[in-house]
Amino acid sequence: PDIYEVFFPVSSERYVSFHPTSKYESKSYDHWQIVIDLILPALKKRGIDIVQIGAKNEKPYIGCLHTQGLTSINQAAYIIKNSIMNFGADSFSAHFASSYNKKIVALYANNNINNCKPYWSAAKDCFLLEPDRGGKKPNYSEKENPKTINSIKPELIANAVLSLLEAEEKISLKTHFIGDKYDPTTKFIEIVPNGLVDPKPFGVDTFNIRMDLTFNQEILFRQTQLCNVNIITDKAVDIQLVKASKEKIKGILYIVKENDEPEFVKSIIDLGINVQIATKLSKEQLIPKRINYMDIGLIGSILEKDFKHCVGQKFRSSKYLVSEGKIYPSTAYFRKNMPV
Repeated sequence: PDIYEVFFPVSSERYVSFHPTSKYESKSYDHWQIVIDLILPALKKRGIDIVQIGAKNEKPYIGCLHTQGLTSINQAAYIIKNSIMNFGADSFSAHFASSYNKKIVALYANNNINNCKPYWSAAKDCFLLEPDRGGKKPNYSEKENPKTINSIKPELIANAVLSLLEAEEKISLKTHFIGDKYDPTTKFIEIVPNGLVDPKPFGVDTFNIRMDLTFNQEILFRQTQLCNVNIITDKAVDIQLVKASKEKIKGILYIVKENDEPEFVKSIIDLGINVQIATKLSKEQLIPKRINYMDIGLIGSILEKDFKHCVGQKFRSSKYLVSEGKIYPSTAYFRKNMPV
């Protein structure tokens, strides 16, 4: 194939091209930032940058040089042609890279690799990765829930990139679990209402207020005067306070317990505030309570995953729980008074 290329000024002499997304959600991997964090030290050691290509609205990844929305498809071809290798989604970039005989790492999920793999590439120049489907066929769908592509381990992708670059470094990390809300590029700030917190240093305009950890309505009201809030509570909050702060309350998560208050939830809905309901109760405990919420909505389950097999292992969190000037990476750390 012949692709018309147009010059684009890349501010790096040695780089790999990176195209993380596809127009199909099921083909777009959610954990690229973890992969980039793993490979970046080895790349920097060799003077190699990562140039991210793509459309204007695509998420920028930390550690990359960004060209999203700045290039035509012909300029993207120029960037790929002058790269050392290309990695990312099963998209046009993989086929461009193949036509230039570049090394390629690409992820596949909703189709058969043999039907759409980079056509002109030698097998030795490619790592084409797909999830373990347990013997099932791909679903060929535009969307998946859950996304099977996310079951591909970040360290597997990182080692594929390093292998094709002939780097001696190997990633020994073994991923046990990635939460569906985990995102290193986004901060989820939760605060315990035992003191006011200034939102400016955190760079966010909305805090999640953990009234289920400390029930302090005065602090809640005063915090709404500083920023927007989402309220997480297992008790009824004074409805007059909610009315007074309505414009600053973006939503309420009500946790149903043994001593629940469905009338509070109905009052919140009458005020036009978005409400979600969840519980840690068992199915048997929940049966007599469901009728009180039938006109309100579904009751979601709060699942607490067992990590006893991970004792002594490292973990990363994109959630920050703030209490009395201290920061905790999880509720468990807060309960054990182990700030970071």
